Amino acid sequence: MYRRSHTEALAAKLAVERARKGPRRKTWYGSATAARYGDDPVQIAGDGSLAIAWRVSPTAQQFLADIAGRVTIAETASTDYNWRDATTPETETAATTLGRMGDSFAVIRLLRRKYGVSLADAKAHSEDIRRQP
Repeated sequence: MYRRSHTEALAAKLAVERARKGPRRKTWYGSATAARYGDDPVQIAGDGSLAIAWRVSPTAQQFLADIAGRVTIAETASTDYNWRDATTPETETAATTLGRMGDSFAVIRLLRRKYGVSLADAKAHSEDIRRQP
């Protein structure tokens, strides 16, 4: 119960952050624009665990070793999986997870390899995932 309430609170804050508009910036031609890159590297997985897309230095393994004495670390997972043998629901779940973490390139690559769709269709699906709340 204690742990679940923390992840629910974090999930709510992450949803607010995903819905937030980008900062407004003036352009050279006089108007202003608000752009926000769809990179959401922190997610709450379906089982309530925290999923982090780690693309920085130190490596994830070094970071986990450094904090191991202060927090409980569950088994780590990876987005690498055998996409050839994955079922359609597994593939859609993987694409959604990757898309919400901001890895559009991985979503496009996965959809093109698994289903043989065009680049335009895979990109459109990736953008649809990013727009989901």
